[in-house]
Amino acid sequence: MSNELPPIPYNAVMRWFADQTGVEVGSPAWVAGGVHAASWWTGEHPAYAPRQVVAPHEIGAVLANAGHRPAFYMHAPKRQVSYEAAGRPVGWTPSDAFDMPDGTRLYLTSSGAGVVVNGIDIQHFHISRLAAVFDMPPVTLPGMPYHSRAIAGAMIRGLMDSLCGMVAQLSKDPKDWPGDRAAACIMKAVAQSWSRGLLSVENTEKVLPFYELMLKIWEGPPHKFPSKKYADSVNPPVVENPYHVLQVYNGMMWLIRALWMLRPLLPSTMWPRLDAVILNMARRIRDLHEMEGNAAAVAAVSFPNSMLDKPFASTSWKDCTIHYSDNATWWGIPSLSLAAHILGDAELESFAAKLAKLYATHGKDVNPGWLINWEGVPYDTGTMP
Repeated sequence: MSNELPPIPYNAVMRWFADQTGVEVGSPAWVAGGVHAASWWTGEHPAYAPRQVVAPHEIGAVLANAGHRPAFYMHAPKRQVSYEAAGRPVGWTPSDAFDMPDGTRLYLTSSGAGVVVNGIDIQHFHISRLAAVFDMPPVTLPGMPYHSRAIAGAMIRGLMDSLCGMVAQLSKDPKDWPGDRAAACIMKAVAQSWSRGLLSVENTEKVLPFYELMLKIWEGPPHKFPSKKYADSVNPPVVENPYHVLQVYNGMMWLIRALWMLRPLLPSTMWPRLDAVILNMARRIRDLHEMEGNAAAVAAVSFPNSMLDKPFASTSWKDCTIHYSDNATWWGIPSLSLAAHILGDAELESFAAKLAKLYATHGKDVNPGWLINWEGVPYDTGTMP
């Protein structure tokens, strides 16, 4: 007989807190509080930007967005990883009429429309706005028995239980690597929660095997993916080695910053390998910048046969083929600045500043949280919060 306790949901508790805010699921304010209702929906979400500024009147929306996620369970060390069932315990079955069989939860709005919400999948896992609320001076919202910082902290802990339970379910085989976008989301959230004292020892231990796998991937040659789906979506089409396409703009560009955030939290004995990987990424960003004139515009790279058996660190990427898509170029600005800092490259830093200035002036739909340098300081402070 197993001594393990069955999963105990406390989704209803978090929903209560979310409902107390008065922010309706799926409303513009609710969406602005975090990731979209279905976290896998394409397009930029408000929570993606690395610098988050939450106004006092937005606190309720941030708590509502997080609290409506069906991912809060105790005694559930292993979680499902699909987009729809993200964060549900392994073996989960619906418990009420609003729990959908695929793992999502249905909410009915005041207009009678239905909004489907998932628990936040690993490819789109962001807690940045919730972390920003945790960092703010605490306030007590109407009807709430606890202040905003306490509620945000509890939600971060619960969502990290969800994320780390999903990480524990991931294969440790390199051929099943979920990609650098997922790795960036995982490592960033680990750094954000750990630095605030909101990551349990058990969750840290679940993440370490994934961290080790990430190092092995980046210490080796170009990784082969099981699908060429991404290769088929870029321009020009990938002709040579479509199974070895590396995503840049929301892959490596995001991952280098996440690892930089994680580094000071790790024991110094773990730094040499990590530093080598970070340095390699910075060099590859400069390679792409010298080839393209703007590395932030690069969606992906593919590799010739001559590079397939050579470790990333031993090669230049100037023999790679650059590919484009409808990627958001401004997402790369903080990473351009970080690469410039790591390499001591004043020209690259100057370019990052100019690119940020361009978007600050002309990019009316650009989230200013992307227009920052490697330290998180906004460029052109005259036009940014």
